[in-house]
Amino acid sequence: MNSETAKTECDLLNAAIQIGNIAECPWHYTAGLAKLIDASGKPLHELTISELLALNKQYTDRLNRAADRIMSARFNLFSTTENGMEQ
Repeated sequence: MNSETAKTECDLLNAAIQIGNIAECPWHYTAGLAKLIDASGKPLHELTISELLALNKQYTDRLNRAADRIMSARFNLFSTTENGMEQ
């Protein structure tokens, strides 16, 4: 097998794993991803593999940013004393 074919095989397997991992996500993730796909203006069956994986990454990044904001807010809440003064 030449190196180009080996890279293509590796890319194929990575894409299959990423797409398969979507099925393992909780319902609220897949529902949100489906909304993002619908908002893209392209039906799912017309998306390229790259487009689908990019939307999946975009949605994951969006959720991670939201989780970071929540965690920062909680950390700030717990870093104050009862009277609201920072420790």
